[in-house]
Amino acid sequence: MTYVQSGRGGKPCPRRGRTHIFLTHWLPCRLYGGFWVFEDWLPGTIAAQQHMVSRDDDVLVTALPKSGVTWLKSLVFAVVRCGTHPPADPTHPLRRTNPHDCVEFLEEIYAQNREVDLEALLSPPRILSIHTPYSVLTKIEVVNPLTEESGMACSIPVPEQRPPSLRK
Repeated sequence: MTYVQSGRGGKPCPRRGRTHIFLTHWLPCRLYGGFWVFEDWLPGTIAAQQHMVSRDDDVLVTALPKSGVTWLKSLVFAVVRCGTHPPADPTHPLRRTNPHDCVEFLEEIYAQNREVDLEALLSPPRILSIHTPYSVLTKIEVVNPLTEESGMACSIPVPEQRPPSLRK
């Protein structure tokens, strides 16, 4: 791994004109908001932070790279879109399309077009994925699946952590 500190060869951060700690290993990353962000996605991360307006019905898949994002995207897409795409449907998008094309990365969308209109691009409920921790996106309200039933999207194995109505 190579670390480059500010003032010692660090490249300017896009749109900010500052230098940040730089890491090269697998893919080049920059330390931004306390987290490592892919350098190519940093402009998209900053644009998403500044421009994204969340909706109550948005579904945001947040996961670290190489942690099972592909199957998680498939599962979320299949559950959220089961009304329009029944699992037995021979034309189901997941039968012919990569899950990364069904659920796009938010950083990638904003890296391609910083002024993108998500309302026009995606039908509700919008399903998006992000490798950057959701806390970097300051305008997004997060529902904790451990305390609120409306946020329950996965099975929580420890009964004491489940909302009271789901304890059995």
